[in-house]
Amino acid sequence: GGSGGRAGGRQQGATDGATDQAGGAGKGSQSPRFTEGEAAFPNQGIGGDDDATGLPPLGSGGAGEAGLGAEGDPDGIADGGDQAAADRSSELQLWVREYMQSKGEVEIPDTEQNRRTLFSLLGMLVVQHRCQDALDVVGLSGPLRNGDFVYLRGHTGRWFSNKNGTIVCNQADRPGALQFVVESKSSAIKADSKVAFRLVEPPDPNAAGGTVRKMGVNANNEVKAVQRREGSKDAETQFVVVASRAGVVNSGTAVCLKSVSATKLMEVDGDAVRTRSSEMGTHQRISIEKLPAESEVPPACEEMDFATDEKAWLYRRGVEFSLLDKQGLAKFLAGHKPSCKEMLKAYTKLWEAEWRLQWKELLRPLDDDRGEDSGGSPGSRQSQSRADDQSVDTDRTEAAAAASASAATGDGVPAGATATSSSPAATASSTGTAAAGPGPGGSRQRTSSRSRMSKRDRIFTMFSGPNSEDKNNGNLFISALRSYFATALRMSQLEADPVQRVIEAFAEALVADAAFLECFSSSMLPEAERKTYRTPEEVLFGLTYTTLMLNTDMHNKQVAQKMWDTKKFVGAGKDCGVSGGLMMQIFKNVQKEEL
Repeated sequence: GGSGGRAGGRQQGATDGATDQAGGAGKGSQSPRFTEGEAAFPNQGIGGDDDATGLPPLGSGGAGEAGLGAEGDPDGIADGGDQAAADRSSELQLWVREYMQSKGEVEIPDTEQNRRTLFSLLGMLVVQHRCQDALDVVGLSGPLRNGDFVYLRGHTGRWFSNKNGTIVCNQADRPGALQFVVESKSSAIKADSKVAFRLVEPPDPNAAGGTVRKMGVNANNEVKAVQRREGSKDAETQFVVVASRAGVVNSGTAVCLKSVSATKLMEVDGDAVRTRSSEMGTHQRISIEKLPAESEVPPACEEMDFATDEKAWLYRRGVEFSLLDKQGLAKFLAGHKPSCKEMLKAYTKLWEAEWRLQWKELLRPLDDDRGEDSGGSPGSRQSQSRADDQSVDTDRTEAAAAASASAATGDGVPAGATATSSSPAATASSTGTAAAGPGPGGSRQRTSSRSRMSKRDRIFTMFSGPNSEDKNNGNLFISALRSYFATALRMSQLEADPVQRVIEAFAEALVADAAFLECFSSSMLPEAERKTYRTPEEVLFGLTYTTLMLNTDMHNKQVAQKMWDTKKFVGAGKDCGVSGGLMMQIFKNVQKEEL
């Protein structure tokens, strides 16, 4: 907002309690800009009739409901105004802490009130942390409806555009992207709805009267801008919305679009957009984004104090509700300041606690009779001395530089996957393993056989294929990578040092999970045989960046000379400190589907 918007808000608050949004985000802007000292409240708080969570409702005061000042007090300085603001801040803090204490057992209802108040809290945080570019507004638009103006965004983080009649995914910013009007028989767009996407473009003087162009699929499964009579419907321009859950589809939600004529899913491969697969995965993840009206963008709330873990929780929920851009957030969290590093660790730890719920059968809590420290616990790991700290730090810096170089190429670094592709079942499906293996419901192998295997047996495993433990752990590790880059952060275009800090936080979060470490240690080599990375955290760090390099090498078309093959990647297991069987399973996963 600007000064005019704030002045208008003070005057309007005296009459009807609504805040003037004249200085809010423009229709083509990526995110609104908040300035220091922005202190207006959202129009509605979290809670009320739509918030059936059993948690304390909000909205018993505050500027958004009763105006910034009392009736007849346009300056907002009536007696009790400061107390109302303090009460409002206390309510917001209590709400955040109540949900955090539920540890994910109580989900935040996806209501307009919740989105607006969460956005206001995030607006306050991004001003504090000077990362306003991370804030996004598409999540404020709520459910998608027939006739909405929308943008389509691929898994690479780029938006759809029109290149000489061919639909491509190469636009780096939303204002320059191609805009569509979504058309459907139903008023609200839901899972399994049939939709069409009409291009928003200036009238073509050479086109016949009453014609428009829509996104369609030709006989070669290419996605084109095809000309149709206005209001006409045909299979070539119709798509079925495939969502991970039933019900309405909200703005910013990642879905799959299935062509009615081709009966295949639309996918983004580099810049190309086509329909050629029936499997839901990384390439098929497409977000439908709608920008809200300027008047629907709430300002930042009053500045208040939150602990680091509470701020991390708010950022996590902001990504969940499409109110934060994962790439902009990664740029901030991976910063060099100590406060950023602390926030990155808290944010990644929170992601890990949510991700592990998908694997709760395999990663259930350790038995009590194992004691507090079983050799792989955080306490024993922290007390373990490193043989050569300087050598390890050098390896990490070089690894991060290599990963950063791949990030600069764009789509080679993992931009995420759908919720389906990051789930245990989908991971097992994509690698050809049985559903009863690594995922929930499968057998859980607690006892490690790695230490009992002879060197000859391990060499045999390298060539015969991974055993059941390596398959489980390979799927588990790849699931974590897919989930992290699909639901937490996007590393594209980060420099070497930020990349290193992100990977370190990822490895640290996994190692801090004692159940994960106990399970994964069965695929780690004995410490004496680990060449470069020795401690569990170092092993996960080395394995992560090596896997990211493999992903870039395999799937980035800008990489002309490939450096990885099966033999070389499996052989890198000794440097990483893991078995050849695990490396082979990871190789198969990445080869099957880009991270």
